[in-house]
Amino acid sequence: MKTFWKAIYGWILSSCILVTVTGCTKTSEDSVSSESVAEDSTQAGDSSESSENTDSDTEEQQPVTESDPSNMNYALTYDSEEIPAGLAETIATYFYAIETQNYALYLEQINPLYQETMTAFLTDNYGYGLETTIEQYHQTLVEYAGTDSFVITGLELSPASEALSDQYEEGTDFVADYLETYTTVFGEDFTNELMDTSTALYDVAVTMKAKDDKGTDITVMDGLEMLVAETEDGFGILG
Repeated sequence: MKTFWKAIYGWILSSCILVTVTGCTKTSEDSVSSESVAEDSTQAGDSSESSENTDSDTEEQQPVTESDPSNMNYALTYDSEEIPAGLAETIATYFYAIETQNYALYLEQINPLYQETMTAFLTDNYGYGLETTIEQYHQTLVEYAGTDSFVITGLELSPASEALSDQYEEGTDFVADYLETYTTVFGEDFTNELMDTSTALYDVAVTMKAKDDKGTDITVMDGLEMLVAETEDGFGILG
């Protein structure tokens, strides 16, 4: 399985387009690599064609909800000796923000350095910011749930090095491997600053359970790999 976020960045690099989020996988058969995303994106048009629709797309994709995280009722399954409780809560709140399209809440769950760097990157290159990406993330969940009326019921969290070990070469440094993606997009200065300001970095595999519009239990994502930084201020997701 390739990760949701790695596929996104592969797409950015290859086509300078971030209009539709892809690469999120439900099963191994649905896995989409950043290379295949790059091939698909070249057929979607060049960056000049995308930029023509930037303003209208941004206006149509503004999250408008103000959901209350106290209403979040996800069942969280994880080993507290490997996944800190604060990290688990951050990931849960992050997906609750995406599910309910609560932009302010989303920003609170992501790493400040990532937020600043990604906002500048998107604004400078495409004329929009993270407001548009949260809608794209939401639409990806809708796509894989098969309905816009799905309700997330639970998240299963585990270290990616354990959950995804059979999909990588033996001895792979999962965090270092993930950081290469950010270095490629943002440069070494970003990665170095991230490492300097972080007390720990976690590569976490997430499986999302939900109920569809008929009340049927479904798996929206299976083994989604996410990078989370811990700083003196707490946990922040890079994505």
